Amino acid sequence: MIAILETYSTTSVKGKIKPLEVKLGPTQTFDQLVKHFSEQDFLSTKFDRNYYDIFLDDYGYEISIYLGHDGGSNSIIQMSVYNPKGRGRTRRRLKYYYAEVEELFKDYIK
Repeated sequence: MIAILETYSTTSVKGKIKPLEVKLGPTQTFDQLVKHFSEQDFLSTKFDRNYYDIFLDDYGYEISIYLGHDGGSNSIIQMSVYNPKGRGRTRRRLKYYYAEVEELFKDYIK
């Protein structure tokens, strides 16, 4: 799809923005993400500890962060951004949050 028409962007193994692999377990990674995003000003936040999901509403942009693992003790952080009115702006917002999470885990990136 042409980027100017996109209302949804996500990290993808085959895409340009790859999921982050972190040398921490999902619980530790989730706790650090919750602490980090709890301190920021979002319209709404929802943290689902059972599935390691984080949902943020950044004034029209819906950000979803999903944690998985690689079968070992490492976590995989996947993100997606959705905004039905922000055509062509979701990839920029995804890159912004990707860089923020990358900075948070800079000592643990695989």
